[in-house]
Amino acid sequence: MEHAGRQCALTNTIFSITWNMKKMLFYLAASLTIYSLTALTSCKKDEEPQNEAIIEIASPSAGQIFMGGATVPVKAILTGVEILHGWKVEIRKVADDSVVFTAESHEHAQTFSIDEAWTNNVTEHSDMVVEVFAQLDHDGTMQSQTVHFHCHPM
Repeated sequence: MEHAGRQCALTNTIFSITWNMKKMLFYLAASLTIYSLTALTSCKKDEEPQNEAIIEIASPSAGQIFMGGATVPVKAILTGVEILHGWKVEIRKVADDSVVFTAESHEHAQTFSIDEAWTNNVTEHSDMVVEVFAQLDHDGTMQSQTVHFHCHPM
């Protein structure tokens, strides 16, 4: 009987050790899961909200035709969600992307009203594009809007 008692005590000890190891593994797995989730969420770079601009080009209008020597007005309103850091206007020939006019300003405001003009001096029929840029931050991030138009030669 004494042998049976020792065997029963040994079995209880093994069961107790196995049960304790299972509990320990459960707590270890739970701890690792919580640590992993914490590490994943805390390692994300704090993203700053992106500034955006609404760019409304009033002139020229899409498809508008300008005769040689005519003034091409560039009128636009830029409105930022936050303060804008300047603006730029380019008029380019679509065929070769050459810039025929540029204007820019490095002011700080939430709204800009652009009123510029270029005199059509192309020497052949040219599809043109005006692109108005809003500078969103000091890093030079830009947002733009385009309008296509056509110029006749002088």
